[in-house]
Amino acid sequence: MKTRAILKIRGDVQEAGYRAFIMRTAQKLKLVGYIENLTDGEVRIVCEGERKAIDEFSEKIRLKNDMVYVESVRRNFSKPKGEFKRFEVKTGDLAYEMFQGYATAGKHFNRLGQKIDCVGQKVEEVGQKVDNLTVHTDEHFNKLDEKYGIVSETLISMNKEQTRTREELTRAVDSLNTLVNSVNVLIKEHIEKEG
Repeated sequence: MKTRAILKIRGDVQEAGYRAFIMRTAQKLKLVGYIENLTDGEVRIVCEGERKAIDEFSEKIRLKNDMVYVESVRRNFSKPKGEFKRFEVKTGDLAYEMFQGYATAGKHFNRLGQKIDCVGQKVEEVGQKVDNLTVHTDEHFNKLDEKYGIVSETLISMNKEQTRTREELTRAVDSLNTLVNSVNVLIKEHIEKEG
């Protein structure tokens, strides 16, 4: 049975790409209506569709992640009016939406930067372990070199391979940083072009 629902969502739900997620989720569940940001920081959804689909929708939109944190979803039901043809995002004036877009992009890039920093820290930890391994290996190599010339040469070769691997990891992280910078430039150019 079709019904109409007005949902008010409270939490960290703006400047995070949440409206686009809501729109895609509603469309997949064949709901019609709209979502809009409210000036008090909440998000309002007006939708119509099957009650079962609205119940499922209400559960799927309760996100709690790095970007969106839904504290509560309040729902009010009424008879459907049949006024919507599709589900869409209601937007504010251009300046407001551009600000929202920049803020959302900033949050995403901040999170990406944190992940890159985490990868960098892991690479550093691996590098320190490789350094420690190299020191210990060198000590053992010296002992082995005295007793086992052929074995020692093989192990030295392996040590060089470890150093090359570390250098390749460092180059990979540098390439990743370059890629992120390029993406930032492309996004900025795209935003300037769209503006």
